[in-house]
Amino acid sequence: MNTLKTSKFSIFRNLRLLTLGSLFIFLLPSLLLAQKPQIKFMQQKHYVPALNKGLELQTQTEKYFNEYGAVTREEYFKMSLDSNLNSQRKIIHSYDSRGRHQNSLHYNGDNLLEKEIKIYWDQKNNKNKIEEISYVDGQQASVAITYLLTYDEAGNKEVEQYFNTKGTVTRQRNWFYNKQDEVIRSLELVEEPNQPRKEIKTHYKRDQDGYLTKSITVEKVNGKLFRKDIRYFENSFLIRWKKYIEGKFISEFVNEYRDSVLIRQTENERFDPEKKRKRSKKESIWVTNTEYDVYGNILVQTKSRNEQVVSIVQYAYDDYGNRIKTIKINRETNEKEEERLTYDKWGNVSSRELLKNDRIMHKDEFVYEYHPRKRKD
Repeated sequence: MNTLKTSKFSIFRNLRLLTLGSLFIFLLPSLLLAQKPQIKFMQQKHYVPALNKGLELQTQTEKYFNEYGAVTREEYFKMSLDSNLNSQRKIIHSYDSRGRHQNSLHYNGDNLLEKEIKIYWDQKNNKNKIEEISYVDGQQASVAITYLLTYDEAGNKEVEQYFNTKGTVTRQRNWFYNKQDEVIRSLELVEEPNQPRKEIKTHYKRDQDGYLTKSITVEKVNGKLFRKDIRYFENSFLIRWKKYIEGKFISEFVNEYRDSVLIRQTENERFDPEKKRKRSKKESIWVTNTEYDVYGNILVQTKSRNEQVVSIVQYAYDDYGNRIKTIKINRETNEKEEERLTYDKWGNVSSRELLKNDRIMHKDEFVYEYHPRKRKD
């Protein structure tokens, strides 16, 4: 009996050590990157192909950050015809002692103030009002509330309103919730010519343990049923999604999971999107296959229509889990698109290139300055 207990103990101990070791390896890149300092300054240079060979600078962006990672200033430059880098606009942001965004000052290329955006917060730390002040020749010209948002007692969004500079409501949305704080109805009104009135209602169904098993969402436009979505859930994961437009079945998504990760999605469409929803002679079946590495990063994703591969997307990563290459291949158009990324030692992007059919379309280069890391005494 003692031998049996000892054997079981050894097995569980080894499994536990193996699990902890695997977890440490999995979290190592995150642990290392968690130690990186906050960005203080970032400069982005955007290059495009020149008329002759090589690349030429087109635009430049500079951003400054506070110790908490929030942008305090951003400036945008553009290369002129006489090869001078001219300022196009500048934005300065300020924050309160709690780190909440308070206002933004927008300047033109001549450093004249054109607009100020003020942001207000309620006692529950919810953003509930935005005010816009316009300026002409640096002098205040008008003040207008452009956004209002109210919340219910549970902190859920209740009424959202957008205004034009004349103070007229241009769009409004209302939300209604059930006891689980899930949206059961939303109403959207757009006060613009030829814009529809939209109403969306959702009904949820749960099992005896309270877990969501099904939801039905109905969208009405100007009081007439337009769209219906039926979603089925299992263990809190969406496993099937049926869509109907004007009472006609349009498509169905079926999701398959492995260890809580989506590994396969099958789409069954009754209408060919290329024929603008006219019934096609053959039903289109779309299948998306996704393969992952041991860290959960996507390696390959293929999309097929009627068992023929339409597109392939391949991903590559460095030892820290940073994506360094993405290759997209469209077999129908024979087009290839590739994105290449490099990183600095702190894991921030230092360069990004986009190529189409092996021809470079543009390139971005990034330079960073960091805040000194605070010493822990």
